[in-house]
Amino acid sequence: MKILDRFKCWIFKKLIPKDPSLKIELLKDLFPQTNSIFLGIDDIDMGGKRIVNLGSKCISLRHLVYFLGYDWVSAVSEYNKPSFIITFKGLGIKADDVTGTEPAVTCVTTENVGVDVHIRSYILPNEKGGLSLRVQGQLGDIDNYLGGYISLPTSTCDHSIWKRVSGTWTRLAYEAVDLDNVWHDCVFSISGSTLKSSRDGGKTFPISATDTDITSDGRAGLRHSGTPDHPYFIPISIGAPLSIMSKTLIIIEMSVIGSGSEEDPIQPDMYKELVEVTKDQIDLETWYIIQSNPRGKNNLPLIDKASVTWGAFDFAHEKSLSVRQGYRNQSPTFIVLIKGGNMYVGDEAIKKQIEYAKSRNMYVKITTDISRDKAIEIYKELKARGHDFIAGVDDLWYQLNGSADIEPLAVADFYYGNVINLRRLDLSKVVDADRTLKMWLDRLNKSRVSESIKEKHRRKLIEVMKKG
Repeated sequence: MKILDRFKCWIFKKLIPKDPSLKIELLKDLFPQTNSIFLGIDDIDMGGKRIVNLGSKCISLRHLVYFLGYDWVSAVSEYNKPSFIITFKGLGIKADDVTGTEPAVTCVTTENVGVDVHIRSYILPNEKGGLSLRVQGQLGDIDNYLGGYISLPTSTCDHSIWKRVSGTWTRLAYEAVDLDNVWHDCVFSISGSTLKSSRDGGKTFPISATDTDITSDGRAGLRHSGTPDHPYFIPISIGAPLSIMSKTLIIIEMSVIGSGSEEDPIQPDMYKELVEVTKDQIDLETWYIIQSNPRGKNNLPLIDKASVTWGAFDFAHEKSLSVRQGYRNQSPTFIVLIKGGNMYVGDEAIKKQIEYAKSRNMYVKITTDISRDKAIEIYKELKARGHDFIAGVDDLWYQLNGSADIEPLAVADFYYGNVINLRRLDLSKVVDADRTLKMWLDRLNKSRVSESIKEKHRRKLIEVMKKG
């Protein structure tokens, strides 16, 4: 970067306004000849002498992306190839699947950012966009990652959590909504085996899932589809994991469907009630939103009146069982944790899913005010049905109850299981492992659980820390 551009960056940091639209205008004033993308982690000085303190977890300058003066439009046309990589200060910036057709797909990844973090950015989905963590593999050949996405060409399940393991796609959760093609303030957070996704800046996490396939650290990334025709200001922040989570209302068991491709992911066979709607059956704002939905036989948009907000608990398909080292007896069903109904009929949709599960002799359990003893009872019932979980009781308790006080217990079990028992995680190779474990020990000490449970998990974390 030229000295003048570095000086402009310094001015930008000093004058940075709070209003996002003003940020764009200021950026355009500083760089009038450039269609620019600005990517930067919040509150880090360009001089590299400061670090940002995110609770007990720190992210250093090596994760910083300042990407000013890059002409997006000409680069897309000039590098009209499957992918291209641009490097700034040793950081790989990847634009993937740029084929020259509409819409292009752009992926940006950082260096490794640790095991337990959250990533936040504004996402304009067009067709599909979102945030990823624990991204593993070579640039251009990314096989393993976890992510929270917004995908518009679907019926009442536009916000979802996915995993890709050895090339196999699995949908682990979705929120029963139809969303507009506007900028969404998205957050994707991972703590241990718990994955959470938000579209309101982390104020709420309507969807969450528990997954144990990808346990090591990896890169963070974002994905946009569509070719931009104007400058974007996209702030990216990476920080300590967030603890907010929605409670589970109902547990149901569902069969597995899907081939494992991105177009046909592995997912639970949820009951669907797809209906076409006309303009006079729905409010005008929603009518315009659902124009991106699939169409029915009368070429009208389809909504799913039976869709519910749900997340999976520790599902591993046979194609990904090879990474689980000995856990090969997984029942071919999903354990589905229902968090809420949909935007059209509310909780009436939950009743339809319960009836559907019962008609197939599947497990159904109402979960309200769940204690740890009740979580243990449910966990045993599920294991008796052939579910050979790696995730522990406290992972399930956290999903059912949603309390931030339970999160450190679940994370302690995650590290103890993967470092001590299964030896799937080598802390010497994990970014910021010592600082992350100290953060969890601090959160555990502050948690409002019984002292005996706290002490048991404290000993687990201390034993894990000795391995680092």
